[in-house]
Amino acid sequence: MAKENFEALINEGIAALIPIYEKDQGNTSIVVLKNGKEIRENRTVKALISRMARHFGKDLTLIRKEYGRVIHRRNGVPLPLSSFYIMIPVKFREKPFSLNDGTLGYVSFYEIEKVKEKDKKRSLILFRCGKEVEVYLSISTVNSYLKDAKLVSKINEDKENMENKLRVIELLSELFSKSS
Repeated sequence: MAKENFEALINEGIAALIPIYEKDQGNTSIVVLKNGKEIRENRTVKALISRMARHFGKDLTLIRKEYGRVIHRRNGVPLPLSSFYIMIPVKFREKPFSLNDGTLGYVSFYEIEKVKEKDKKRSLILFRCGKEVEVYLSISTVNSYLKDAKLVSKINEDKENMENKLRVIELLSELFSKSS
């Protein structure tokens, strides 16, 4: 899929990025849109989440470091890419197929309707569109990730509001200094 096409998917609304293994292509992905439509993508989830971050002008390393400190975790840090995209890393595979095959995918916090327990080690995430995906995390771990994502969302929202207020102050300051 071309870069422009993936940008269109971001704008359309992504509910999940799921790693899959294709026999002839290796580690690829399924993009689940917020309307439930699934699109096969030849790139890895890691490449796609990096593309999303670039789309929003975000640095994944800095985000993980900043918000990891807040939730006291180095791994599994929710990624606030925008005010409407908080992407939560979740385990979609029990084990990688080979050395470069990742187990992690991402789900969009705002697209999750509910979570159900499948068994002690797996959960089902139900999206607002009705689509359901299985993850290799216990229900308590998924709920903990959701709690962290809610906190990250609130902090990100407060941060964006403060940045907007500072922009308004700068504009007003410029306006008043020009009129003097």
